[in-house]
Amino acid sequence: MAKGKGLFGRNREGEGEPRRRGTLGGAAAGGGNGTATSDHSDVISTERKRNTERQLEESIENRRKLATTAGLAIAAAAFCLILAVVNANQAASARATLEENTTAVVVATKEIPVGTTVTDDSVTVTRVNNDAVPADAITDASQVVGKAPTSTIGAKSVVTKADMSAEGDTSSALSKKVTKGMRAVTLSLDTAHGIEEFIQPGDHVDVLPTKEGADKYAEGVRVLAVAGSTEAGKKNPGDSGSGTVTLELTPDQASAITSQGGSVWLTLVPSEEAGR
Repeated sequence: MAKGKGLFGRNREGEGEPRRRGTLGGAAAGGGNGTATSDHSDVISTERKRNTERQLEESIENRRKLATTAGLAIAAAAFCLILAVVNANQAASARATLEENTTAVVVATKEIPVGTTVTDDSVTVTRVNNDAVPADAITDASQVVGKAPTSTIGAKSVVTKADMSAEGDTSSALSKKVTKGMRAVTLSLDTAHGIEEFIQPGDHVDVLPTKEGADKYAEGVRVLAVAGSTEAGKKNPGDSGSGTVTLELTPDQASAITSQGGSVWLTLVPSEEAGR
């Protein structure tokens, strides 16, 4: 029995040893699986952490870009506002300077011949440099529309009170200067056929035909206007070397001259011979 026990005991011990080894082997195997699982979890955790950090960085970068864009937009808006204020100030300053150095006056948009009724489209109100504004310049167009100038007003010339007839008077200054029974005849002259640049309204001239040997058309006739002006020393702006002379003639003299096409010579009569 003791031997059997010994055998059984050995057998048990022999059997027990593999069991212990199996248990240890199982424990070791179990320990290996636990380590692998733990490593996999660490990898996932690390990857998640990296993703979170990457998302956070992207969020911060997006916010930085948005803040930069917003800052640029605000800066651009501020610059535009400052520019608008500067431009407005400059415009106001320029307007003030213009108003200080210029005056609004009536200016002829085209030539207005003496005795012609002024219409709305023949004048306009514009600003002119103060040093070019006559003392009697007219500033209101209503003061000239419907009236007749007493002398020809050149295009772009400032209209003055001296240029215009009285209220409601559409007759020209020229018609008032013509003696009863006489006629006013305007002749076109150039420097080769007359002395238009040297005569003045009120002078007297002889009228000669351009053909040699022909008799005088008229002697000692009175000059009514020169270059469209009935005032001595004042000629129509834009006249240069050639112009017009208006003479006071009898009807027969006027007929004789105009029938020849108006081509004549003028000679100036000394004031002593003209009874002046």
